[in-house]
Amino acid sequence: MSSGRFRILIWAVVAVGVVGLGGYGIRVHQRGRAVKRYMEAAEAAAHAGDLAGAEKAYKKALAADAKCLPARTGLADIHMSQGEREKALREHRQGVEVDPRNPDTYVALARGLMECRRYAEAATCLERGVKVAPRDPYMRVLLESCYRRAGQTAKARQVLAELEKLDPGSPAVRSARRAMRRDAQKKAQVGGKHMASDKGRPMPGDEAKKKANPPVAATGRVRNPLAEAGR
Repeated sequence: MSSGRFRILIWAVVAVGVVGLGGYGIRVHQRGRAVKRYMEAAEAAAHAGDLAGAEKAYKKALAADAKCLPARTGLADIHMSQGEREKALREHRQGVEVDPRNPDTYVALARGLMECRRYAEAATCLERGVKVAPRDPYMRVLLESCYRRAGQTAKARQVLAELEKLDPGSPAVRSARRAMRRDAQKKAQVGGKHMASDKGRPMPGDEAKKKANPPVAATGRVRNPLAEAGR
């Protein structure tokens, strides 16, 4: 093949590639416009109280773009409001599967689990999210809260220490510190109540002690069983 024909072939390949990229860009633009249209319809329906219409629009948005997190979150919120918690969590889990590099998907799933008071599962989710976004302070704030509510105090303190290094003096750190102090005070109060309630309870062996040491009689004298037996 001559050098002239070779150059023509190269230019043809480049031209085809440019046209292909142009077509891809047009499709992406059209898909984005469709998603925007569906999201606007969903928000309008939700505002009007038409949850069925909002759900339908959210599903259309996800069909156009499976990574549309606002649509997935909106759909999960509808399920949660209707008491369908497992459906809501399923949506959040699909969000993580579809877009595992997006830290917001882990936050959305964790918040859903926290709403269901499944703090240990939420902590596991956020542990994965921290690996995706190691410098995201909000992720660690949620993780500290989940550990604390799940009773894993040592892990909560460790995350709080990491958060202080990552974002020292931030409102999030101060808020987490206050929450940890409140929890410690509540535990101390509960422990004090248990101790106070135990004061009036008979201890094991009290009845045997009473029999061995009879109580003082009404006259103020100690009863003498031997003297009484000889009467």
